[in-house]
Amino acid sequence: MILKIKDYAAKGKFREALILGQNLFARNSSDPEIFKVYSSVLESVIEAEDTFDGKIRYFQYLSSALTTFSESVSMDDAMIRFVISQEDSLGKLFDKIQQLRKQEEHEFVKKKIVANDDILTKLPNVIEEIKRAKDKSSFDALLQQVQQYDAAIDKTYLIDRQKDFYNSMTQQCSKIVDMKLHMFQREADVEYNEQALMAYERVFKFFKGKVSNDHKDIIRGLFGFNANRLFNETLTYYNQVYAYILSQLDDDAKLLLTKAAIHSEMRR
Repeated sequence: MILKIKDYAAKGKFREALILGQNLFARNSSDPEIFKVYSSVLESVIEAEDTFDGKIRYFQYLSSALTTFSESVSMDDAMIRFVISQEDSLGKLFDKIQQLRKQEEHEFVKKKIVANDDILTKLPNVIEEIKRAKDKSSFDALLQQVQQYDAAIDKTYLIDRQKDFYNSMTQQCSKIVDMKLHMFQREADVEYNEQALMAYERVFKFFKGKVSNDHKDIIRGLFGFNANRLFNETLTYYNQVYAYILSQLDDDAKLLLTKAAIHSEMRR
């Protein structure tokens, strides 16, 4: 069977060689020749593995085999020296495998840095686009893109220059976003106030020239807007219109109009 194991190993059929080697060694764990063949196969497998995980897996098999062998074999001075030499070789092999781990970690970190750089270089352009956004829908889409970029950055692996750049972009983006939100809110408020002024003007014209025959227009026009969103100038005009309307009504009509104001549902 030893020859069969060696033949499999020579042909690169390590899986078959390992199966036979494990079986033979499990039944003859104190046999030095069988241990040497089995450990040789394991060393060949470790050498053939490309990754740290693969190498360390079979290294553990090899370490376990040496422990089992040293506990089972009959000891004399020569065997003691042999086991010590195997332990020394095992230590050197472990150091070599650890070097691969460090190399893999270095390559992993390097790839993370490159990937972060790729995303970070995209931030200035999209932030500038946010600054130039003309409408809220475009702004929201661009802001979502920034958020996606931010989520894709692996901040654990940001190096110092990347951290400085990221922090700078974050501060700049926050300021622009605040400015744009204020601008869009202002535009929405202006539009809202313009709608309110048009509605108050229609009510005023109704009382001046009886333009509409639908009294519901009066209610909607006077009480359909949220006073918290109205500018002082708009409220001033509203008060003038409301005061004029009251001046045109008798006491009963004034009461009805006031009740209507109380129960009117404001638009948001």
